[in-house]
Amino acid sequence: MGALPKDVRIVCQAKKAIVVPPYRDVQRGGSIQFIAVTGNTTLFFPKPNLFTPPVQTLSLSRNNPQVLNISPDAPVGGHPYAAYCEDLNEFAEGGSPPMMIIE
Repeated sequence: MGALPKDVRIVCQAKKAIVVPPYRDVQRGGSIQFIAVTGNTTLFFPKPNLFTPPVQTLSLSRNNPQVLNISPDAPVGGHPYAAYCEDLNEFAEGGSPPMMIIE
């Protein structure tokens, strides 16, 4: 049985959007789950080939988690991405920008 995906939550409220946790470690060949807790969110990944299959943008609706699989060939290290909260018309702050750390 495979490991459970690592969760990342995007919270859009009180005129501010944040990513929790702002930095998330994940293993090559593992998976990461993104959850829009309070509003519709779009994620932007500048390196789509980090995932299998490749993903450049990911649309999330409130409380409808999406799981992405990390490529076994993904480069080790930090990989920033952006989260845009549609309801607030703002990008999430997180770690400015939030980051996946592939190990």
